[in-house]
Amino acid sequence: MAHKGKIIDNPVTGERITFLQTAQDTNGQLLQMDMVVKPTGCVASEHVHPGLEERLAIISGTCMFRVNGKEQIFSTGETVIVPPDTPHYWCNAGTEEAHLVLEFRPASQMEASFETWFGLARDGKTDAYGVPNLLQLAVIVQEFWNDVQPNMLPPMLRKPFFWSLAFIGKLFGYRARYPQYSE
Repeated sequence: MAHKGKIIDNPVTGERITFLQTAQDTNGQLLQMDMVVKPTGCVASEHVHPGLEERLAIISGTCMFRVNGKEQIFSTGETVIVPPDTPHYWCNAGTEEAHLVLEFRPASQMEASFETWFGLARDGKTDAYGVPNLLQLAVIVQEFWNDVQPNMLPPMLRKPFFWSLAFIGKLFGYRARYPQYSE
């Protein structure tokens, strides 16, 4: 379980997170993390957060953000606010590490989601972009449906697609949470 000061990393996407404030610390209102992203490091794929606002304050470095199809470069001292249910993607666009403070309001289950994604990447169970196989992905997406969804399908097709595959994925033993990834 995430706690203040816990550090997790994703060697595939080049991200390292230190939890600053967790859902438990804020009565579920906020998840705040310190994040360092290696040059060329990126989030795994374009996604949406239904019901969650994401804020990214750039402490140092340069990042490219694509929000709702529009790309823009942000650098030190700037903040990006992604409203709920808005497709977005971002990456380090500079030659140095990017340092950000990342917030989700409310916190929901994003801590567990990060622990699972990063744990799978550390164990070599993702592709070169940090995305697990389709059955594992479907099980994760179903579990964290209200928090994060890949933007790979039109919204009306996402649920039937992922729910069907999650059923099969669970038959094969895939889970959304693994004890070895959270304390």
